[in-house]
Amino acid sequence: MHVRNNCDIGGICPNGNAFAAQIRAIGSSLDDVILDPDGKRVNTCDDSCGTDPMAKGHASASGSARGFAHHVRWPSESNPAMLEFLRTHPLATAAK
Repeated sequence: MHVRNNCDIGGICPNGNAFAAQIRAIGSSLDDVILDPDGKRVNTCDDSCGTDPMAKGHASASGSARGFAHHVRWPSESNPAMLEFLRTHPLATAAK
């Protein structure tokens, strides 16, 4: 499970798109979750917060301010979904 904001500092969302594409290219599955400012799942990044997949921070002034505000808050409304994911995908126990 890969959770990120659709608007975050420094181009984290488009960088996450690049990461998700690389994971899928090697044949792994990925639950890619992009959240809007209200914590609702969306399909795309907010381009005003940066479009560079290398996350070099090219964003508008308003996008940078919104991205910072979104970056410092935890999407608590998504906790149940994240905890359910962890419950259904437990780590393997180490061999002793």
